[in-house]
Amino acid sequence: MSSSKKYNILQKNPKQKYDGLHYAICGTGGFEINTSSNVKLVPISNFAKYDFTNALQVLMKRDVFNSKIGGFNVSSNTFSEDIVRIETSDFLLTEEQIISLGSLETVYLDFKNFIHNYFNIPHGISVFQENMDGKAKFDKTELCKLLREQPFNGSIKILEINNILQNLVEYNICGNRNGSEKVEDGFIDGDLFYIPNGISILLTVDHGISQTYVTDICIRLES
Repeated sequence: MSSSKKYNILQKNPKQKYDGLHYAICGTGGFEINTSSNVKLVPISNFAKYDFTNALQVLMKRDVFNSKIGGFNVSSNTFSEDIVRIETSDFLLTEEQIISLGSLETVYLDFKNFIHNYFNIPHGISVFQENMDGKAKFDKTELCKLLREQPFNGSIKILEINNILQNLVEYNICGNRNGSEKVEDGFIDGDLFYIPNGISILLTVDHGISQTYVTDICIRLES
C-alpha cells in the first residue's frame, strides 16, 4: 500500500457524521455506568474496516492519547509505552464532543415498547411515573448526564501502539496524513478508533425488569 493514499474527504470536517465503512484503529477494554442505565465499552483489536453508520461517534483530544505513550526513543523509533489505556475520567464527554448517537437515539422509545409488550399494555397508556414518559429520544444531554452523575467504571485499551503508529505513517490508513508525519509525532487529528459493541445501556424498572441496548463506538482524535 502506498503512503500517497488520498486524504480522506471526511477528515476536512471533523464533526461530519461517518456513514458506511471506514478504516479505524482497534483497542480493548470497557466502561460501565451503574444506574438504571449501564454503559459498557467492549474489546477490539487491530486495523479493519467498520461500518460507522449506527455507532456512537465522538471526538476526543489527541493529547489524551499521546500523553499515555511515554517518551520517544530515536534509535529504536518507538515510544516507551506500547499500550494506551483510556480511563473513565478521559471519557467524560461534552455535548460538543458527540458527533452522532447512532442507534442510541431510540433507546428510550425501544425500552418503552419493551415494557408495554412485556406487560401486554396498550401503547397509548402511560406506565412510567417519571423519567421515561415524554422522552422519545435518548439525546446528547442524557448521555453526558449519565457519564457524570452515575457510578462509572472501566477502561479502553489500545494495544501495540508502536506497530499501529508505524502502520499509520507508512500506509495512511485513516486517510489523514500527507506524507510529512513521522512516528515520533504520535497520534494526530483524524486518527480513528472503533469499539464494536462498545456501549451497552442497561435500563431497569422496579419488579427487576431490565433490558440491555448495545451499540458500537467510533472515537475520532482532534486537537
